[in-house]
Amino acid sequence: MTEEEFVGNFLQKSRRIKGHNLPYGMDYLNLLAEVEIDAKRKYKSYIKKKMKKRKMTEREAIVILSYFNNWRTGSEIPMQKPEEITEAIRTVIELYKSRNK
Repeated sequence: MTEEEFVGNFLQKSRRIKGHNLPYGMDYLNLLAEVEIDAKRKYKSYIKKKMKKRKMTEREAIVILSYFNNWRTGSEIPMQKPEEITEAIRTVIELYKSRNK
């Protein structure tokens, strides 16, 4: 689930937005912004929990690092999230250490 999808679902389910009686204006937009900030914080913790629960496979790590290397060497592709790159590096290091004891 992407951050945009998570935030969108959060905004749709938010009781603070559903139960408001504000007219469309600055107060409503401020409320919307506050709820969106809360949603982004919750998304970050959701991702951290998800990454801790599930170990990345060797194949996933290699794909992520290959993509990262292509980006780093100048390919016109968007950068991946730093958390994914970090997890891929950790996975490859753990696998290397376990194979070379």
